[in-house]
Amino acid sequence: EMMMIRTAEVWSGILNRPVTAQQVSLCMAGLKLVRAAQTPGHEDSYVDAIGYMSMAGEIIGDVAGVAPLKSNE
Repeated sequence: EMMMIRTAEVWSGILNRPVTAQQVSLCMAGLKLVRAAQTPGHEDSYVDAIGYMSMAGEIIGDVAGVAPLKSNE
């Protein structure tokens, strides 16, 4: 999560507007979805997209005071 916060700070400076850690996670997931569409056989894109979406869920849970989602393992 700290990496998303730091990235949000950098992107905020570059874009000259506030960017949140959750937005960073969602944008990174979007990037991975585009890569998956371009190279469907590259499995890492799918795994990474899932990871970024999970981070976004954890971040919004932290902000809203909600427990993170758990898998049914």
